Amino acid sequence: MPSGNFAVTVDPFGPPYVWSEDEGFLISAGPRNTVLISPDDLLVRRLHPDDKRRSGCCGPAGHDGPNLVCNCGAELATESSDCWTAQVVRLQPHAVVRTDGGA
Repeated sequence: MPSGNFAVTVDPFGPPYVWSEDEGFLISAGPRNTVLISPDDLLVRRLHPDDKRRSGCCGPAGHDGPNLVCNCGAELATESSDCWTAQVVRLQPHAVVRTDGGA
């Protein structure tokens, strides 16, 4: 995702994963309608305290659930920025609210 841009995806992403009889393997049943932004556009990056959420080689892979938290500790987003993943942050739909106008 290029810096300064965003997108919304309706496809589910992340855990929980459920068995699909049609596909014959596990598929994501995670949140839908996530807002995608560039990792470079994050103002604050606070890692999840559970290190199992931060698996990856060169950065977080993003497949183990939300790995970024708010200052209050609420799960905020999932960053995928490993060497083999897309470089993107998926904001949790229940944790992010759109406002009109200034912050």
